[in-house]
Amino acid sequence: MEPLIVFSFSRRDCEAYSLACANPDMGDLCFANADEAQAIEEVYNNMLQVLSNEDRQLPALQHMVRMLKRGIGVHHSGLLPILKELIEILFQEGLIKVLFTTETFAMGLNMPARTVVFSSLKKFDGQTERYIGSGEYIQMSGRAGRRGKDDHGTVIVCVDETLDSDTCKGIVQGKPSPLLSSFRLSYYTLLNLMKRVEGGTHDLEYVIANSFQQFQQEQAMPKMEADLKEIEQQSAALQVEGQAAIDEYKQLRGQLADAERLIALAIQQPDRALNFLRPGRLIRVQEAQDDWGWGIVVSVMRKRSPTDHNDSNNAAAETNAAAFYIIDTLLPCQAGTWRDGHARPCPMGLRSSKDSSSKQNGGSNGGSQDADMIVMPVALPLVVQMSSLRVGLPDDLRPVEARQSLLLTLQVNLSSLLSK
Repeated sequence: MEPLIVFSFSRRDCEAYSLACANPDMGDLCFANADEAQAIEEVYNNMLQVLSNEDRQLPALQHMVRMLKRGIGVHHSGLLPILKELIEILFQEGLIKVLFTTETFAMGLNMPARTVVFSSLKKFDGQTERYIGSGEYIQMSGRAGRRGKDDHGTVIVCVDETLDSDTCKGIVQGKPSPLLSSFRLSYYTLLNLMKRVEGGTHDLEYVIANSFQQFQQEQAMPKMEADLKEIEQQSAALQVEGQAAIDEYKQLRGQLADAERLIALAIQQPDRALNFLRPGRLIRVQEAQDDWGWGIVVSVMRKRSPTDHNDSNNAAAETNAAAFYIIDTLLPCQAGTWRDGHARPCPMGLRSSKDSSSKQNGGSNGGSQDADMIVMPVALPLVVQMSSLRVGLPDDLRPVEARQSLLLTLQVNLSSLLSK
């Protein structure tokens, strides 16, 4: 079964296994004969000529030569570069019979063996401990079997009861990871290409056109064109269906706007609205582009019109009767703006406003700290909506605390109203 490579996914395990084999308690475990041991010592001494006498006496080097003379080696990224080179030369010459190594030995080095042993199929990838993939298994197990020397290779896997059959089948028979080009055309790449092709027979375009990335893109081009054609067909179908849905939506929005205008006109008729405009009623007020949102009715009064004693103008007065009805309404205003006589709206309960949603939920813009409840005169034509809800009013609205408590009551009622 020699030469044999034992793959372990921990440098500590590699050292432990090699020390266990070289331990005198294990008996006379030696894989190299006298001639091979002498050859190993000679190569070792020649390799270390580049080091000073003091460095040659390092414990790690002295221990390594004793282990190497037994035909046992260890190879991982924690070794000195000169030791890794020494072990690679000895293994390539067939002087090391058993090599304990990590998976890095399987990458790029053409050093096959007759037998490959996996001490475990689990590895720590820097984040979690996982089973190796099929590509990693193929890369390492492919070291088993030397071309021209062995008619077959042997792979031995050490497993425990935690490995289920599906995982094992996926590792051994799974497909390897696809080989994808990592070529990226950057300024640094262009400078390197210019340096390499300078004075040569090929230009930059030839180098890029013959790259592996270009080959993969050309291979994927037919599938990409077919996918693009299918997506374009789906997009065309969606546009036809989507346009019909958009037209229907616009039509429904127009119908909804017409219905809202009719409802507003009905609300603004005194003979219909006055019976409902009782103290505590919730109404929505809108003045041109200023939407004041929802407020609370305090009282309703009618102004005297110039045509009250003129019977000839009764028809015109009937038409404009709504304008002479004034509704004293508690409306939320931006804090402090009413003091200078130019109160600005702080609307609450508007579905179309992103800010108002936060106000209904107790946000800063709609909270009692950022709005003042002020009694303001509102003409009946400015009322665009009327709620079925009424709230109780305190006897005296002059204290600020009384009005601010109504603000909180308004918030709670609007939340329940708009959630329906």
